[in-house]
Amino acid sequence: MITNNIVYTKFSAYRFNIKKAQDSYLWDDSDKRYIDFTSGWNVTNLGWNNKEVIDAGIKQLHINSYSPMWALDKTQDIYAQSLTKALGHNLTVVARATGGMESIEMAIKTARAYTGRKKILGFFEQFHGSSINALSLGYRPEWISRLTDARLDFVHLEYPRLYKSKKTEKELLQELELQLETALKNADVAAVVTEVGIITGWGSTHVAPSGFIDIIRKVTKKYGTLLIIDEVGTGFSRLGSLFGIHHVNVDPDIVCLAKAIANGSGVMAAMITTKKIAEATYLTSNLQSTFGWNPVACAMAQKTLEIHQRDRVADQAKEKGKYIMDV
Repeated sequence: MITNNIVYTKFSAYRFNIKKAQDSYLWDDSDKRYIDFTSGWNVTNLGWNNKEVIDAGIKQLHINSYSPMWALDKTQDIYAQSLTKALGHNLTVVARATGGMESIEMAIKTARAYTGRKKILGFFEQFHGSSINALSLGYRPEWISRLTDARLDFVHLEYPRLYKSKKTEKELLQELELQLETALKNADVAAVVTEVGIITGWGSTHVAPSGFIDIIRKVTKKYGTLLIIDEVGTGFSRLGSLFGIHHVNVDPDIVCLAKAIANGSGVMAAMITTKKIAEATYLTSNLQSTFGWNPVACAMAQKTLEIHQRDRVADQAKEKGKYIMDV
């Protein structure tokens, strides 16, 4: 739809102007108050317009607001160290991006450069962004049939939906392993891309059986295929841990972060990988981004991470999640 000279995605016929926002509340032009149960769609995990985050951005704004690709900025160094330490899993090198879609594109390029393969495997109906490659990952013909033929470089599997299937967890995992073996056995797939056992996009949530990521890691390692975890919608305390990968006992090769990284007050994202992969690909994967990791956004992201850790926000989410499930 087109409104006020702007193209909008048609999620619903009802839209309203946000006059102001604070914590979990939004107000429209008539001062009607709404409770936002979506956190701005997985973005404002610390509440709308968090004062500490905004103050950190304002402080940096008076120091330096931009860092070109040919220069360095200490705010980027500080945040990269803080983020990789918090993430763990030997993910120690960051590529700077502006949004989840860009971080996914960086991950795809890195996987192809590292393995020398072109194909990428994704799961139907997982949304990874609106670029051609990102859309192709969660391919449904009606999404992109007029844009490209996603079958050329992408392989797709059905996502094992635990609560919509009549099969047991064991049966779903056995079926997944067989499908992965078939898809990867020719050793021509560069990477498998997935969220960490849960689908968060397109207004629906689907949960995979326990062991979903473990099976994928087992088969990808067998065939030299990389495992890329999309944490754009699950990162920063949403799943009862700081990051979703902290729930699983596997080491992914690449993780993508965005959305809640600066609590919606700064525009940035990240692709994080291992030193081994980064050193082998950084000259050929072309990971530049003009506005990636703007110093103001980095200052906000640093403060956001500090608050998540200081206030144990993940523990709060875990407690609230248990309460909701028990009601």
